[in-house]
Amino acid sequence: MRVCLVVNPQAGRGRAGRFAMRVWTLLRQTFRDLEMALSQSAQHVTALASEAVRAGYDLLIGCGGDGTVHYLLPSVFGSSVTLGIIPLGSGNDLARGLGIPCDYGAACNVLARGRTRVLDLACIGDRFFASVASVGLSAEVNRLANAQVTTAFGRRWRYWRALLHGLRLYVPRSLHLWVDGRELEREVVLVAVGNGAFFGGGFRILPEAKMDDGWLDLCLVNRMARRHILWAIPSVYRGRHRGHPAAEFYRARRIRILSTEPLSVFADGEYVQETPVTIEIVPRAIRVVVP
Repeated sequence: MRVCLVVNPQAGRGRAGRFAMRVWTLLRQTFRDLEMALSQSAQHVTALASEAVRAGYDLLIGCGGDGTVHYLLPSVFGSSVTLGIIPLGSGNDLARGLGIPCDYGAACNVLARGRTRVLDLACIGDRFFASVASVGLSAEVNRLANAQVTTAFGRRWRYWRALLHGLRLYVPRSLHLWVDGRELEREVVLVAVGNGAFFGGGFRILPEAKMDDGWLDLCLVNRMARRHILWAIPSVYRGRHRGHPAAEFYRARRIRILSTEPLSVFADGEYVQETPVTIEIVPRAIRVVVP
């Protein structure tokens, strides 16, 4: 089996780069035909992945965070290449949803065992994402978190800090949504549309989402007082907010979101575009190594 390890050295505020050679050494115990490529930017991740697919590699391993995997998806989609994940980023929500351990040694053992699963993807135009896209407060928190410079200790809490900061400034937004043709008008705190359950470094925003069922899950959090949002955060983190009076849940294959003013859309922790946005499910899109 030919294997290519694509490392994003900046992921996890440099954590992926620091541990890349240790990961390489562990993987070499299983994969003798192993190459390693270091990316220089998000676009370079995609370019390296495309080169690996054209060169006929069987397994493409992303060493980094959700963003690293996000930029591998366009190359893996439509190919026979299997995707592997070494989660050394800040959020690691995709790995969390798949049960892949964040300890790089344990993640290497998952790859060595070689069990695979066929997953859906979601898409915004020609941009694929694996986990969750969001608009509103969550997108603003994502922007703030990405801009933070953190220590190793602070990495674990940067989404929480960004949330508290964003909450002070954020106001609800009026949105117009079509959910498989059903029309909704809401004043919302946030909208989350996902193939997976997690976003924001462990928040289980879509607790019933399954990554291989052919459906998008949608959570709307309607207008709430700031103090009520704070009180609800622990429930959202654990995925126990389905009964909250401000939360609505839907399932669909196509969701369109319009707003009275352009709002940022983030997916897999990466900026994608401004609203309006159309999100669709792509069933059985990629094969991934899982525990």
